[in-house]
Amino acid sequence: MKVWKISSGIWSLIFVIGALFLWLRKTDGAAAANNAANQAASLSIWFILFVVILLAHMIWHHSLRAHRPRNH
Repeated sequence: MKVWKISSGIWSLIFVIGALFLWLRKTDGAAAANNAANQAASLSIWFILFVVILLAHMIWHHSLRAHRPRNH
């Protein structure tokens, strides 16, 4: 479980840094001005990617809990 907690923290940090980068940059990859619509689209795609990773992470957490030895 310790590895899972560390990886959760790392993924959370990556998500926040990525979201801040997408929100604060002046231009996108095609050198187009980054207006509110472009920011919203970029953050939406970033959030969808994060949800997919979160689901995989939660499946991993469930499998760790299911295979944990139980103390009586």
